[in-house]
Amino acid sequence: MSVPIISLNNPLPPRFPGEQVVLSFYTPLPVTNLVPKLTLPDGRVLTGTLGSISGSQQNFGFPNIGAIPDPKGATETDVDYVARLQQFQQVVRSYPWSATWTDVANNPYGAIDGVLSGKVLIPSSFLRSPVPSRRMPGRPWPAPSGCKTSARTPPSSR
Repeated sequence: MSVPIISLNNPLPPRFPGEQVVLSFYTPLPVTNLVPKLTLPDGRVLTGTLGSISGSQQNFGFPNIGAIPDPKGATETDVDYVARLQQFQQVVRSYPWSATWTDVANNPYGAIDGVLSGKVLIPSSFLRSPVPSRRMPGRPWPAPSGCKTSARTPPSSR
């Protein structure tokens, strides 16, 4: 009888605020019910969402988990806010993960586990210029004033 093993391929912690993490598992033998879990620094435990299966690899996504700094306070100066962002990006955050799975006969295996660790970086454009004080939840970080974006103006607005 062959034991269906799995291994994690090149895991990386989130590098930017709100960034997604993808855990890719190598599965040389058929496995079913692969369930990866990721623990956030605040203690919440998330279950990965299957993104794709390709041959002997299964990819699971954990969206929007990169730590996000608090918005600029109403009385906080730009200098103080930038200093707080610089300090924020020096913190090493840990994201413990685990995975369980079954073979095709539904025999359980696991859990295997590990830890992703790293710093969340603030885009340098935020550290060089005044930063918008608010960010809408679930939306990407807004570009600082003066930055060009790739958004196109609809023809009806020109």
